[in-house]
Amino acid sequence: AALANTWTGVAPDGDGPAWGMELGGTRTPLAAGDGALGAAIPLPADLWSPVGGERVQVQGAGLWPADRSTPPPCVDQPRLIVRDAARYAALCGGGDLVVGDLSGRVERRLPLGLAGELDPSVARWAPDGRTLVVGSIRGRLWVFDATTGATPHERETGLGTVGMLEISPDGRWVAASGPYGGVGLWDLNSDLWLGEVPAPRPRAMTFSDAATLEVYAAGTLTRWGLPAAVAAYRYTLPAGLADVAVRPDGAEALTAGGDGQVHRLDPRGGAVTPVTDLGDGVVKAVVYSSDGQRAVAAGMVGPRTLI
Repeated sequence: AALANTWTGVAPDGDGPAWGMELGGTRTPLAAGDGALGAAIPLPADLWSPVGGERVQVQGAGLWPADRSTPPPCVDQPRLIVRDAARYAALCGGGDLVVGDLSGRVERRLPLGLAGELDPSVARWAPDGRTLVVGSIRGRLWVFDATTGATPHERETGLGTVGMLEISPDGRWVAASGPYGGVGLWDLNSDLWLGEVPAPRPRAMTFSDAATLEVYAAGTLTRWGLPAAVAAYRYTLPAGLADVAVRPDGAEALTAGGDGQVHRLDPRGGAVTPVTDLGDGVVKAVVYSSDGQRAVAAGMVGPRTLI
């Protein structure tokens, strides 16, 4: 039961993996180090990593470092927090957007009205650093100007709760997935919804360049060329896929298996090489640090630094 609520990450200013666990309603401290609790960093209750309940999703470049920044000043419980290298955006329970820098200073508070059936489920900063793309629990997507709160684009998708969002490096394409259908493609230049590519319940997806989307789903890696959405190639992933992590530069990926194995995949050439064996049982998660220099896997016996 405890392992079902295990999460891993890499602290932006920490050494090695960061991980935590909930057992019987008691939250352990966040720990850094190779599976040890030697460097504990307590996380505020409202900034816990997403493993269920009321804990908040902290999306983007690593975990929220509680020792150097204050919690975002939401009047209500934050729904999720998304951060890049310089600042955060907190989507609050009352529907407000709070934007601030990583020292905790608030830059602005904007009433977006994202509450109730419009509750956000995932968000991403666009490459321009001022645009925020948000998905909701009812399958709607928005593009917000984080400086003014203006909404230049809005789209109903039919995907159900949006669980994954990616934005192309040039900011043109948004790829979104949910429990229904495949991966939806939205062209922000023309505000056209191109429909879905057949990739049900993807484990991961990334834009390798401005016109190529790579999707890890159903045991395969498929590269889709845009705007035609033509499948350029497919590679079979290792059996029993439980999780996938794509390095931030897209040059490699790590796959976690149900047999305790972690493999490294070259998305360009398709080569698969074993990295480590975590023993019996499912590898629960793999994750890269925000700079791609470190990676962590968590199995039945706890986390392990891979690189």
